[in-house]
Amino acid sequence: MLRIAFISRASLYDQPGGDTIQIQETANALRREGHEVDILLSGTPLVEDGYDLVHFFNLGRPADLLRYMPLDIPLVISPILVDYSQVEKNHPSPIRRSLFRIFGGNGMEFLKVMGRSLSRSDLFPGWGYILRGHWRSCRYLLASAQAVIPTTEAEAERLKAEFGHIPLSRVIGLGISDLFLNLTPPLVRKGIICVGRIERRKNQLNLIRAVRDLDIPLTIVGPVARNQPDYVAECKKEAGANVQFIGPVKQSDLIPLYLSHQVLAMPSYFETYGLTGIEGLACGCNMVYSEGGDAVEVYSEHAFSCHPDDPKSIREALLKALEIPNEIPGPAFFKEHDWKHVARETLDVYQLVMKRST
Repeated sequence: MLRIAFISRASLYDQPGGDTIQIQETANALRREGHEVDILLSGTPLVEDGYDLVHFFNLGRPADLLRYMPLDIPLVISPILVDYSQVEKNHPSPIRRSLFRIFGGNGMEFLKVMGRSLSRSDLFPGWGYILRGHWRSCRYLLASAQAVIPTTEAEAERLKAEFGHIPLSRVIGLGISDLFLNLTPPLVRKGIICVGRIERRKNQLNLIRAVRDLDIPLTIVGPVARNQPDYVAECKKEAGANVQFIGPVKQSDLIPLYLSHQVLAMPSYFETYGLTGIEGLACGCNMVYSEGGDAVEVYSEHAFSCHPDDPKSIREALLKALEIPNEIPGPAFFKEHDWKHVARETLDVYQLVMKRST
C-alpha cells in the first residue's frame, strides 16, 4: 500500500474545473485499489515523512506548488498545461494585447499571478516564484520531478518544446465516472449544451453569437469566473431569448442535462483533454469541438471541429451535428475511458519512480 499526497491550487473547490474532477476521480480510483490518497490544497502543510510520494497537479499554477519545494521524497507532476496565447491575442482590451506582445505568454501568467495576489483573491506566490518568474518556476518543478504524466501526446510535445528536456513521462488519458454507465437513451432531445466555467478561454461569447437568430435553444452550464465579470456581463448582454444560463451543477445532475440535449458544444480557444467532451459523448450527445489545443487528439474521430474565433464556423459545425442521430457509445468507449485503468497506469509510474529512487 502506498500513501500519496495530491497537491493542487488553493482554489480547487472554490473555482472547480476539469482538474478538480481529474484529481478527485484519480484519488478515488487509487483508494479503491487499496492506497491512501490525501488531497491537499496549496498552503496546507505537508508532513513528508507521512507519504511515499507527492503528486503535483496543474503546472500552470507553479506558485502553488513551489511552496513545497524542495522535497525529500519522489515527485510526480500532472501538468494540465493550458496555452492562453489565443485568448490574449483575441482579448478585446488593446492594453492586454499590447502586454502580451511585450511579455509573451509566460510574462502574462506572471502578471496575472501578481494581480491575484495584490487583489487578495489568491495566496501570496512566495519569493521563490517572484525571483524565478513563471517560466523558470515551471522548468524548476519539471527538473525536480521524477516523472511527468501528460494526458495527450500533444501536451507532452508542448512541454518539451517549451521547457526542453523533461523527465520520464507517460501519456495517460482521463476517465469517466461510473455515473455515466448504463444510461437509458431519451426519446426526445433538443438543443445545444455548453458546460464549463464562464470565461474567455471557454469562448461562450462566440458560441452565443453563433446561435443568434437560430430557433435552437442553447443551455450554458457552469460557474462564473470570479475574475472575469466583464466577460460574463458581455455574454449575458449578447444572449438572445434562446440562451439559458443555469449556473454550476453537480456532476450527477449534469447527466439529465446532457441526455436532454442533442449537441455538446466545446468551442474553447484551448482545451487540454476536455473532460466535458467525454461526459457528453457518454450521454450520446453529438459534439462540436474547437481546433485549438489538445482536444483535436482526443475527439477528432468523434465530433465536428470549428474555428474558435469564427462564429460562422461554430454555427456551421453545430448545424452539422444537429442533423445526425444521437447514439450512446458501446462498451469499447467506456473501456477506453475508465478511471480504474487510469489509476493502474498511474500506479505503474509511481512504482517505477520509487524503484529508481531507492
